[in-house]
Parts: sequence; C-alpha cells; structure tokens
Amino acid sequence: MKKIFILHVDQQLVAFKPDAIKKECELAKPGDFIGFVLYLKDKYPDYKLRCIHSEKIENYLRKKIKHQKQKEEYKVLNNLQMNLVR
Repeated sequence: MKKIFILHVDQQLVAFKPDAIKKECELAKPGDFIGFVLYLKDKYPDYKLRCIHSEKIENYLRKKIKHQKQKEEYKVLNNLQMNLVR
C-alpha cells in the first residue's frame, strides 16, 4: 500500500509521498492537524497516512519547502513583470 508521511518541520505540518516521482509537499499550520489529515484522506483515499519523525527526511523537506517557496515567489514576480509590460 502507498504511504504519505506527515512530519513537523519548522513550525509547519508537511505531507510527503516518498514513492512519488514528482515529490511535492502539502503544507499546513500545526494547529490544523485534524483538518489537514481529513483533507489528505479525501484527496488521497488509496494512501495510508503515517506520522513519522526522521531527521534525514526533515532536512530534505526543509530544502524542498525552501525551493518550492522560491518557485512560487518567482512565478508571482514574473506575473507582475508581465502585467507591467502590457
């Protein structure tokens, strides 16, 4: 069975599919744990959810989250520049 790992990384909850080719993360605030779990169960019904603690995975996810945020910021800046050119 496929799994989704849920970790607590830098004041955020992070859901991570280790078997996915495109390893994207789902993020939530720690106070919304139950809502986050229900959301994941609805979105990924074929997956088992596992709360884990792993320094190695947490370090990997810190880098992944940082990169993901930089990509989002770049998209926003690029859209603003495109709108200014028009």
